[in-house]
Amino acid sequence: MVIKYKLLTQQKSLRVLLELDDDLVVNADYQRVSEVLTNLFENAVKYTSKRAEIKVRASRQDEMCRVSVFNTCRPIDEKDLENLFISFYRGDASRQRDKEGYGLGLAIVKSILDMHGAQYGAQNIDDGVEFWFMLPIVQLDGPGGGG
Repeated sequence: MVIKYKLLTQQKSLRVLLELDDDLVVNADYQRVSEVLTNLFENAVKYTSKRAEIKVRASRQDEMCRVSVFNTCRPIDEKDLENLFISFYRGDASRQRDKEGYGLGLAIVKSILDMHGAQYGAQNIDDGVEFWFMLPIVQLDGPGGGG
């Protein structure tokens, strides 16, 4: 996914960091979760200023895998945070200048994550915004995982 956007991230001089725990296998539809990650990453690229940073993380939290996409940017108004996953919601007009799209990306994310029964959200963190979701980890038995 990150390679797909390499040209765009290079044009904006973005630093992309991947922090992925090893051996995390989740119980989910691969294509749909890939679509979630693509939408979150595209948003991060779109709303990150030049020479800023995007972090994609996947880490174990008990029996869950927490996946997050962080981008440096100014904070999102708290009232907008709770509405971001609603279809066509565009939030703060000053964040929308020169941004293409219809406001459906996060609604698609919501739909897919709801189908998976996943927890998800968005939050302001220090110098940016983090979108996250959690999926159950599959326990594989022994080498090869065949059980």
